[in-house]
Amino acid sequence: MLLFGHRDDSWLRDQEEYCNWDSFEQWFTDLSEAWQSVLEQDDKVLGLVRERGRQEVGHYRGFILSLLSKWETEVNEILDECFSEFADMEDGKEAKLFATKKR
Repeated sequence: MLLFGHRDDSWLRDQEEYCNWDSFEQWFTDLSEAWQSVLEQDDKVLGLVRERGRQEVGHYRGFILSLLSKWETEVNEILDECFSEFADMEDGKEAKLFATKKR
């Protein structure tokens, strides 16, 4: 999702899933939990450790975190811009992406 979504936001702006707010909001919760679960894993488990060459600590993880953090910010800005009124109508349940930070 990150590789697809970070270059184009039409997947979020042009969809009708928000009409089922509970499902829409839950999707972002589930995606956040999935990313947090992945990021809790050791770099070696994730295959982020180089076999040869320079072994900068966190080199690949740092790149992924940077990309993910930027995408998370962009997604949350779009959610605020386009969908915050629906959260207000649904008892304040906001759709937010918390991939790099806890809620």
